[in-house]
Amino acid sequence: MQAKQSASNWYLSDEQHFSSGIVENGSPSGNQHVYIKTEGERHREFGFLSKQVSAKPFVGKQLKMACMVKAELAENSQVQLWLRVDGEWEAKRTDVFDNMYKSRIVESIDWTKFEVAVNVPEGSKNVIFGVLILGEGQTWLDDVVLETYKGKVTLAGR
Repeated sequence: MQAKQSASNWYLSDEQHFSSGIVENGSPSGNQHVYIKTEGERHREFGFLSKQVSAKPFVGKQLKMACMVKAELAENSQVQLWLRVDGEWEAKRTDVFDNMYKSRIVESIDWTKFEVAVNVPEGSKNVIFGVLILGEGQTWLDDVVLETYKGKVTLAGR
């Protein structure tokens, strides 16, 4: 199935098992925020919301995605922010992908700030970022920001 554009130009990966939308109030910023929610019976697949931008303004820099996250999760469910850079490089790179694998959210939480970070090397084409949910539950994102910074890129949980 082809991904469909959903809430606020976010792409929803799986319309059969997940829904997404915009919430008008109740966020820390006081602005609209986006959510993804599991629909129907529990399944083993994950669903995600994502956006894609050109890597051009970030090439040669360190990039982080920061946002506020709220989650309501059933047992054995999880949420992960993720940030990936696609491009053409001579060698395999491990510093262009961060998905909170070792520091994933595994329980319900109120609004909390999270960050994921990558390097954007020469040859980078696109930056793709978002949130995934595995299992049953719902998560909300508010005040999502992509920004460059100086310092060591420490991948979440690694």
